[in-house]
Amino acid sequence: MFDVARSRAAKQGTRFKITVEDVRRAWRAKCPVFGWTWGKGPRAPSLDRLRPELGYVPGNIAVISMRANQIKSDAGAKDVERVAKWMRLQGL
Repeated sequence: MFDVARSRAAKQGTRFKITVEDVRRAWRAKCPVFGWTWGKGPRAPSLDRLRPELGYVPGNIAVISMRANQIKSDAGAKDVERVAKWMRLQGL
């Protein structure tokens, strides 16, 4: 996870100032978003930049599931709340 993030940051010109220890501190027993036990595919752990514009810096990373990271990458909190509200109204 660390090496993948470092490589991605280098390719994208994103700041990368974290250590493996920073990632260990961000690690939780389960996905903090969904409460899932780590697994494969959507349940796989991924390194998230809480505020992408800051890059991979201490205090700006979290380990969340690939699914949570995918959802977060596509929309902000207000957009996710709007979609959730609409889905509830549709009975979904």
